[in-house]
Amino acid sequence: VVMVIFDELPLAALEKPDGKIDPRFRNFAMLARKANWYSDAVSVADQTTFALPSILTGQDPNPTGGNHPPSPSLANYPNSICQIAENGGYEVHAYEPVTDLCHRSWDMGTRITGTIRRAISADNPIYQDEIAPSELDRRAARAAGSFFRKPYSEIDEGRREAFNEFIDGLPSDSRSLSVLHITLPHVMWIYSPDGSQYEDFRPAADTLLTNPSTEGEVERNAQQMMLQLQFTDRELGKLIRKMKADGTWDESLFIVTADHGAAFHKDGSRRILDSTNEGWIMPVPLFIKYPGQTKGKVVRGKANGLDIAPTVMSTLGLDPLPDMHGRDLTGVSKLPRTKSIEMVGTIGGRTSIGLARVRKEQKQASSFMNRLLGRSFFAPGGYANLLGRRPSGMTEVAYTATDPTLYENVDRSSGFIPAYFQAGLSVPGNRYPGTMAIALNGRIVATGRPWKYDGQWYSGVVLPAEKFRDGSNEIRVYRVNPEKAASPQTR
Repeated sequence: VVMVIFDELPLAALEKPDGKIDPRFRNFAMLARKANWYSDAVSVADQTTFALPSILTGQDPNPTGGNHPPSPSLANYPNSICQIAENGGYEVHAYEPVTDLCHRSWDMGTRITGTIRRAISADNPIYQDEIAPSELDRRAARAAGSFFRKPYSEIDEGRREAFNEFIDGLPSDSRSLSVLHITLPHVMWIYSPDGSQYEDFRPAADTLLTNPSTEGEVERNAQQMMLQLQFTDRELGKLIRKMKADGTWDESLFIVTADHGAAFHKDGSRRILDSTNEGWIMPVPLFIKYPGQTKGKVVRGKANGLDIAPTVMSTLGLDPLPDMHGRDLTGVSKLPRTKSIEMVGTIGGRTSIGLARVRKEQKQASSFMNRLLGRSFFAPGGYANLLGRRPSGMTEVAYTATDPTLYENVDRSSGFIPAYFQAGLSVPGNRYPGTMAIALNGRIVATGRPWKYDGQWYSGVVLPAEKFRDGSNEIRVYRVNPEKAASPQTR
């Protein structure tokens, strides 16, 4: 049994307006062809610490009520599928950096380090002052943690290495359960599709819990997330290939899902559920390949994370426990339709939400992504027809890069390629300059719409990492003339 739980992955990011998985995410698209795709699946909560325990135990995501869930640990959830499998003699291989529902592959010292660092927010300085206002406490905790191997960061660099280490450690024994919760394509957005990292220049105080107030920034965020999702798809494919090489793929139960989604629209909440983002937050992917399955099918109707644990129990040859609220999906080709579903929100607590509105918002979200990036992930500004061309006859725009030194001595073998380009623009009259085309080493490689912040126009867009060369790279910015650029509507 192998289970992969992604984080902040809205179904709208994977799905085309026609209801099919975007083929550019080739491994997710393969699962839609080879596994059962529960296309109406929704999350049970908008917060990992509510949702993940439900996925791994089948239990109520909010058993105590209120807005604060029990600590997501084995002490509070002793009947996780990991513990049940381990008690049954199965080898358990797990990585879950946010919760402690499975025995981790880290040694005890590393787990202590992780607990200390999370408590003081050492890997995420955004909340340091709120969680540990005493600098002395933080110094003491860092010193205590320094004796042990540092675990991978939950949401920053290191996620690539964590994913790869999980893949390398997959057991080949058929009596094994492997569980991965990886915070991808979750913020921070720092990965290009090839796995190389870049600097995104966001200040530590930017929690990204709310969406920006300008369309240019929202489009920039959506592009970064989708490119990180392409990297996520790449890693998923690597895991599947490892299973096939080990001879475990055919007879495995293989589950891919996400704990919740994330929203991309101007203003409003990006992560916390409200009436404007339900179509982004609630619908999530759920693919299940059953042992021996070679042909997939779409299964419509009510499904959510509560159904996963009973389904795993069935594969283990066990009956669901009495406190498991979901149903075993094994052999089920049709699920009941419902008009509403319960969801646990970070602020609103448990609430009943009408699914008609959720589906309407989901279609709007999918259409937005398709308009924005349907022709190319590198043309959030439209005009994808310009990509690859020389900027002959275009008006150049002077700029000041946020960090121009990044482009002076690129080392492609380092794993760090400065693909995210951000700059302040010199605009005559400080008027809206229109779409910008970014040329790298003499060819246009990306387009994007600028935004205004504190009286200054900025452009920010991710460039294709493979277009960078070793050594110095030249970046120039040009204004797109809608009258001269053919096919402006390329979204």
